[in-house]
Amino acid sequence: MNDGDWTDDLRRFLVLREGWEDIQHPVLRARKAYMLFKAAIRIARGLCGEAMLREVYGPSDDVDGRDRLLLIARRLEAAAWIFLPFHGQPVSLSAVADEAVAVANGDDPLIFARLGKLSKVRLLGEKLEALKWEAWLSGLGVSAADRQHAITTAYLGNGVWDSIRRRWGEDVNKHFGENRVADVLKRERRDGSRSLRRWVMRPDEHWEAALARSGNRYRRARGT
Repeated sequence: MNDGDWTDDLRRFLVLREGWEDIQHPVLRARKAYMLFKAAIRIARGLCGEAMLREVYGPSDDVDGRDRLLLIARRLEAAAWIFLPFHGQPVSLSAVADEAVAVANGDDPLIFARLGKLSKVRLLGEKLEALKWEAWLSGLGVSAADRQHAITTAYLGNGVWDSIRRRWGEDVNKHFGENRVADVLKRERRDGSRSLRRWVMRPDEHWEAALARSGNRYRRARGT
């Protein structure tokens, strides 16, 4: 993000921020607060730049077991600074970071203790990720045939794109909400059109390698 980008975003943010405290309707107040929060984070992200964010985010994800949990804790502790006034509350990011460290050192989970039957939420999240890849690659200018073949290969090994587009689209719309999914995919297309790297991509990595990892996560969530 260049100086013009973030300063323009900051000006728009300040205009939209004006009068937020005066909103009385609780749903509208919460909705605008969430929108303003995301805008502020986007400005901060642009100010830091990708290189700085990578340093804070930490090393490669290619770790397992205890090291993976400690890496998650490190990242959560960094993100928890956003919500510093709520530090230490039972369901705060800092509490989740503490749980990751505790489990890494042999404790049983408390916050993430299993509740009843196995959930499909993780699998639905990975299905949404496939649709996000399609939207981002579309914005990037990759042809429909090439991007859909690449995604189908990464996630299914073989198969037909329509099975992802229709079945998975229906699944994620039902779970996450059609409007929310549409907003997410619109943002991915916009980021692709601006050649902004997806957060799952490592520095200097081609999108195909990151897509392959996404496909591997889906198969692990599916248990295959």
